[in-house]
Amino acid sequence: MKESSTTSLFSPAQQRAMAALGLRLWVPRLANSTELTTHPKYYYRLHDWLLILPSALPVTGLSWLGDLCVALAHDEISVKPAEVTAAVHQTWDPNRIIDLGEWQGDQLNALQKRKIWQLISQ
Repeated sequence: MKESSTTSLFSPAQQRAMAALGLRLWVPRLANSTELTTHPKYYYRLHDWLLILPSALPVTGLSWLGDLCVALAHDEISVKPAEVTAAVHQTWDPNRIIDLGEWQGDQLNALQKRKIWQLISQ
């Protein structure tokens, strides 16, 4: 006979005592499917753009990121993305967000580059 998760947490005496006090049994909350598939994201501000990446930026520069920084920062020289909290994402202009969730490693494929350039040229 398989015990439920609640009965395995509390002995019968504990369950009776809680029932006598009018307390509900604690039931563990199961993670929903979105919580199970959520991956950490890293947020970086670059001029008036918000970059979202699946991993922290490496210390050594990436050539494509350097090109992107120059394109987004306009006339500014030596601009680097600054990490910001996830809360910033909620208030940021959606037209100024670049989600690089597909980014892996030090290279972007042609489709990723095309998507980025289309977004920033709008």
